[in-house]
Amino acid sequence: MALLIADSLRQGELPEARRLKERLEPPQRALPDDTPVALTDLASFDTLLEGRA
Repeated sequence: MALLIADSLRQGELPEARRLKERLEPPQRALPDDTPVALTDLASFDTLLEGRA
């Protein structure tokens, strides 16, 4: 962010928060709608915590 602000100032411009935010936000990615998610039984976590796995 500091580099972006310094670059704006070198160009004789005041940094704009909106433009900084746009440049710093990660690109939006589309997530697939059909990704299967297997739910795990909660008892299996107890087994892991007790060290029996």
